[in-house]
Amino acid sequence: MRHLFIPFRQVIWLVLLTIIISYCTTHNENMDIFSGIRPKIQDFMQKDKVPSVSVAVAQFGKILWEESFGWANREKQVKAIPNTMYEIASIAKVFTTTGLMILKERGEIELDEPVITYLDDIKIKSFGVDVSGVTLRRIVQHTSGLPMYWGEPSPADTNQPFTQKDLLNRFAILAFKPGQREIYSNLGIGLLTYTIEKVSKQSYNDFLQQNILRPLGMKNTLYLSAPALGDEFAQQYDHAGNPWIYEQGLYASAHDLLRFGMFHLKDHLADQLPVLSDSTIDLMQTSIDALSDFRLPWWVWEYKGYKALVFTGASGTIVALLPEADLAIVVLSNRLQADTPRICGWIADVILDNFNERQRKPTQIQTRRKTQPGALSRKALTGLWKGSIETSQRALRVELSFSGSAAPQMRSMKDDSSWMEWVESMPSLRGNYSGGIFSAYFPIHIPVSDTRVHDHWTWIYIGMEGDTLQGYAVAHAADGPNYGLPYLIRLERAK
Repeated sequence: MRHLFIPFRQVIWLVLLTIIISYCTTHNENMDIFSGIRPKIQDFMQKDKVPSVSVAVAQFGKILWEESFGWANREKQVKAIPNTMYEIASIAKVFTTTGLMILKERGEIELDEPVITYLDDIKIKSFGVDVSGVTLRRIVQHTSGLPMYWGEPSPADTNQPFTQKDLLNRFAILAFKPGQREIYSNLGIGLLTYTIEKVSKQSYNDFLQQNILRPLGMKNTLYLSAPALGDEFAQQYDHAGNPWIYEQGLYASAHDLLRFGMFHLKDHLADQLPVLSDSTIDLMQTSIDALSDFRLPWWVWEYKGYKALVFTGASGTIVALLPEADLAIVVLSNRLQADTPRICGWIADVILDNFNERQRKPTQIQTRRKTQPGALSRKALTGLWKGSIETSQRALRVELSFSGSAAPQMRSMKDDSSWMEWVESMPSLRGNYSGGIFSAYFPIHIPVSDTRVHDHWTWIYIGMEGDTLQGYAVAHAADGPNYGLPYLIRLERAK
């Protein structure tokens, strides 16, 4: 048998070639695919006057990218880092719903039970509507009929009682039948937070720490019932670049929020405890109400052929999960309503452009168009409507007039029983008639203690039943999102 003989020089070349190929392969695998996004983020920050942005990305249970840009606090020249805590605003709803699901798995609540089952000291004011339809599930999916509500008066704004219980008792009103339409209601989420406290017999912060944050290894996430102090928190800014103070809220770092997202992708990290079963996580992503865009509580939509679970915050924050690609993206900023979804899209594009379809995971998540009531007929509204805005302090007499294609008009009664001048609906929302609702802004003032500091407009949101218009009149602070406080409005067609 002939022996195979390879010259020594050829062996050396083979070894060197192997090393070179290995180096090139490793280099390509570790190549910075996000390098093109950095200058786009910096340009975005400059153009949109965003002091800082923090991003975090993970796929297949591994963190791919964490980086922060700009100033967490511009005045103090404190740089943002991946562990800087940002106020995450409505993203806190995902934490609240996760807490509800923990109580559900323990058998302490049922999603389809009325919320009043768990609230012995909060009364929902009903105006001819059955409050038993206000279930936990409907609140999470925003079909409970509870009103719009954002911010709240600060203690300095009002001489009314200010505890969470007092505020809920003051503004928990029901003008629409539950299960009729989607109304995005922060007030409803406030009732869920209070439910967690009542059922668990813990404060909301203690419950989160014990049952979610510590088990998931989230060391830089904290619920504060007072304004954030310290360099570990990002200072919030408004659209004009002025410092903005949150009276309370949930703060999280990009790193922590990414770990939270990875948990909801069912990436079982070695240093995380399973606070929920995989089947419950699936339920949170797939529970459908035909009237709602929301699951429990994720907003589901399709992005370039992939199902996406998304939640954003008015503070300028977003978390997005693409379960089929096992991808989690977090983008946080400290400017109100910054367009962080744009940055999220840049990141998703880079990942999906390099994604191997053979690694795609199956999902039960569905995208679907929600069912809405038909548009309200302008012709049916034509005429004069008389009634009042009901608050906990007084009834404000108001009249509303519709006449063909002209702008709707509204007026209110003065304390001396004379009428204000008629005012047209504001150009920013001249009048919307979709979804069986008429909504518009009017330069009308609701004179109660809670609105005494900030000037405001009144946003009416009303449905029609026979010769009655009923819904919500929301006092919306004119100098930024200080508050949006709901009151009942009810009007009858003038004979």
